[in-house]
Amino acid sequence: MSKNVDPWKTRYTLLERLRDKHDSNSWEDFTLHYKPYIYKVIRRMNISHDFAEDFSQNILLKLWEKLPETKIDPEKGTFRSWLTRVIKNEIINFMTKEKRREGKLTDKNLEQLKPYLDGSKNSDIDRLAEEEWIAYISEKAWEQIEGQFEDVTKQCFILASQGVSASEIAKQLDITEAIVYVYKGRVKNKLKQEIRRLHVELQ
Repeated sequence: MSKNVDPWKTRYTLLERLRDKHDSNSWEDFTLHYKPYIYKVIRRMNISHDFAEDFSQNILLKLWEKLPETKIDPEKGTFRSWLTRVIKNEIINFMTKEKRREGKLTDKNLEQLKPYLDGSKNSDIDRLAEEEWIAYISEKAWEQIEGQFEDVTKQCFILASQGVSASEIAKQLDITEAIVYVYKGRVKNKLKQEIRRLHVELQ
């Protein structure tokens, strides 16, 4: 996406295009951006990879059904807030069905457990969703910028991120410590810019 394009307008333009269920290109764009995030949130709930893949597809199907009739108002909240609620509701529904299937949840005690399912579990999912969003955006930002740097510059940043000292990095890469700080700062600044851009674009 061109950086001269208003990302806020572009994202909501995509959501408007998704009102047409037959717009396969827009749906592919949406899936490309959001399916990995949906999958990561589900996996954090200790759900297996295979089931998380199926679960992600089910949630995407729900979104495909809901989006044409849903009006996302930026004045009332972000699109991601709405998306998180959809994911959360699907996870809670799944947990409720699993407990019922296992005989651990009956109609009688469902009302007693409802505050737990709607309260603390909601809070847990909100927290995990926020953590996964930060991680997802960071990973996506790195994918976007890493090709802009030479290998030695990237290695500097990666090693520094792993806690390796500047003196050790300098020895490993046969450069001065001053250059280590320059390279690390160069990548870090670019990464922060890209994270901010993606956060606005996808939020």
